[in-house]
Amino acid sequence: MRLKNPEFDESTLFELARQYERNNCSDSNSNDKINELVLQAINFTDEKRAERKKRQQNPNEIDIYKIAAKLMSEYDFRTLEKSKDILFYSDGKYREGGEEVISKRSRKLAKNVFNRHISEIKGIIRDETGYISHDEFDKDSHIINLKQGLFNLKTGTIDDHSTDYLSRVRIPIYYNPKATCPRFDKFLDSSLCFCGVCGIFPDEKKIRTVLEMMAYTLIKDSFLLGKAFMNTGKGSNGKSLLFDILFAMLGKENVS
Repeated sequence: MRLKNPEFDESTLFELARQYERNNCSDSNSNDKINELVLQAINFTDEKRAERKKRQQNPNEIDIYKIAAKLMSEYDFRTLEKSKDILFYSDGKYREGGEEVISKRSRKLAKNVFNRHISEIKGIIRDETGYISHDEFDKDSHIINLKQGLFNLKTGTIDDHSTDYLSRVRIPIYYNPKATCPRFDKFLDSSLCFCGVCGIFPDEKKIRTVLEMMAYTLIKDSFLLGKAFMNTGKGSNGKSLLFDILFAMLGKENVS
């Protein structure tokens, strides 16, 4: 077997590989192993050359590798290990629908892109971006993904969103430690109260319990706390409104 350049045939490449190994590698491979690697490199080069020649002969042939590379430069994709679903990063979190993004964008990047091309492009992107377990997403119990960034419960600081932080859940609120909520405070005072000798007073213990309930929903390992809440009472006492507020805080897409 010889390459097109007569100066670099199999024996020359073998000798170059052996010399490189002696100078740069602590562990030596056998001559058979080096020869096997050289042959693999030659075969790979020949295959790529054949693909290039085929594309030159047929300019209308779809270059799926080029399209996949373009898509991966435009989007950050991650593939779930078990389901093989492709996620794409947008607005602070990884979202479902990566396959649809790939299909639509591929057909805009080139003409005559068929389903078989789309399938191959998806396969390339899956292999290139790696397969990730579902458990790798949102695994830091002290990090809450908010609208303006990643809030650290331990330090009280907020870092910018990053594709390196694997998150599929973003809470649709802005954190402001100086913010006040007089309307919500008034709602709690009027809904959670007791009748005293001198009138009606807010029940501070019940109010704190409700606030703790809302805070527990932001703790990822809250099941370890072993707590469950049940709101009781007659109608029109604020139960539904309280849950509407809680759902709005968490985001409807994050509530089941």
